Amino acid sequence: MITVMGKTKIIPLVFTFAFGILVGIEVSSLWTKAKNNILGESTVTYQEDKRQRKLVYQEISPDSKRKIMLYEMPFLGRGELDYRNYLSNQYLFAVETPFSGREYQVFINDYKTGYPHWLGNEHIFFTGGCGTGCQTLHLVDVNSKESRQGLLEFTPLQGNKTESKFYDWFGQKFKFQGVIQHIQSAFLDNQAFLIFQLDNPDEPSSEQKFLFTKTQLKAL
Repeated sequence: MITVMGKTKIIPLVFTFAFGILVGIEVSSLWTKAKNNILGESTVTYQEDKRQRKLVYQEISPDSKRKIMLYEMPFLGRGELDYRNYLSNQYLFAVETPFSGREYQVFINDYKTGYPHWLGNEHIFFTGGCGTGCQTLHLVDVNSKESRQGLLEFTPLQGNKTESKFYDWFGQKFKFQGVIQHIQSAFLDNQAFLIFQLDNPDEPSSEQKFLFTKTQLKAL
């Protein structure tokens, strides 16, 4: 209650106070979503994931006990679509146990994400955007959700040749001739292998193989 010009005037302070609380909650909610996005966490609830996400790829592990799935997540923010909204389109990696149907999230990445592939039964790898002449290569432990990032660089040489460099997930650097056209994996005799298919003018069908020991890559 406030006195103005000798008259007593009632101001709806309760409504104003309540409105302020609602605004504060909204701002806090938006900040939480932004902070979660920065931390690489999901910006929507699990139920929203189920309703709006789109499955774009899936692959069974070598032992057939789990399945890795890649979902495309639509932008759920407000306002007109601009470059910030475009970059906010996320790709969600989730693991499902086929017999139980249970699923858990292991990684979230932005645009220019490649399909995930198994490297053994506990890790997945996939490519990511980097820029001209390079490409990122991610490794994720689906149990601990620990992620590592490697880098591929391609340098043109004389005579229509190219040199490729691979900075792996464990601090090693590899160098070989040719452009990496395809990256795949194999699981033989309980061992996991990472394989680069190379386009090399001198050796058209050449490839570079690595033995993956979970803590190291060994060139073969």
